[in-house]
Amino acid sequence: MAVQVKLSAREGRSWGFMLPLSPMLLTPSQTLPLHSYAFEFKWDGFRALVGLDRGRLSIHSRNLRDMTADFPELQPLADSARRQRLLLDGELVCLGDDGRPSFDRIQQKLRHGFRAKHAVVFMIFDILEHNRRSMIPLSYLERRRHLDGFDLNGSHWRTPAYELDGTVAQRVSRKHALEGIVAKQLVSSYRPGQRGREWLKIKNFQERAFLICGWRAADARRKRGESLLIGHRDGDGEMQYAGAVEFGFSRDTLQQIKRALKDHVTQTAPSGAPFRLPGATFCAPLVPALIRFLEFSGGTVRHASFRSLLG
Repeated sequence: MAVQVKLSAREGRSWGFMLPLSPMLLTPSQTLPLHSYAFEFKWDGFRALVGLDRGRLSIHSRNLRDMTADFPELQPLADSARRQRLLLDGELVCLGDDGRPSFDRIQQKLRHGFRAKHAVVFMIFDILEHNRRSMIPLSYLERRRHLDGFDLNGSHWRTPAYELDGTVAQRVSRKHALEGIVAKQLVSSYRPGQRGREWLKIKNFQERAFLICGWRAADARRKRGESLLIGHRDGDGEMQYAGAVEFGFSRDTLQQIKRALKDHVTQTAPSGAPFRLPGATFCAPLVPALIRFLEFSGGTVRHASFRSLLG
């Protein structure tokens, strides 16, 4: 489904694209599909639809919020496609010093826009329109061949290659500590705003031991359940806060942990804990737990879940 949307340029001019209501969505999967899929890296950035219209640029978020003014570094992409009219789907990422996408940096960019010191790179993985012709009904392979024909690669935009062997793509993504991979059915058309088995995401989760350093009460108003607070010891033996874990444990497990630590409650929070953490109770870090998480970034775990108690 698509609607006519006017995209406003910075110079005040406007033009119309057949812009989808929202990008096609991914379905989580624990396993690789075996046949008839292409595999791309999952970039851990911010989804964006980018319109290029003979030198004019438009950038819209997944919810169709106009973000054009926040990313002036992408204007040369529109300049390079001056004779073309394209609507592209992809991911805005900020690269860290190690060359990997940095979740912290893209969050800073989204908060501060053009004032942020880190520039974005637009990872292009789909084309939805070319010179008023909708690409949406075409298969994934047809759209990718069309997209690759433009060779859209520059200082702040890239068209990463896809892989037909999922095990190879997964091995490379793990080697480079990426978020995971995306599997896309070769014959699938583009379905705006829809989620199905045509596009799958397989994340690279990690597991390691942390120390339980407290718990936090539920907050119904913010729709937040009870959580465990975890930490780890740094090279000097000092306890460092590592975030909250809200999933993977039962109420019985939580009560068991509270009973074990009730005599070890303390007013001292681990180093790095937020100054304000309403409903938090801290305790001595005596109980280790195995935690599953996607990334350990900025000193805290992301997408964490409890696996088991240790020891």
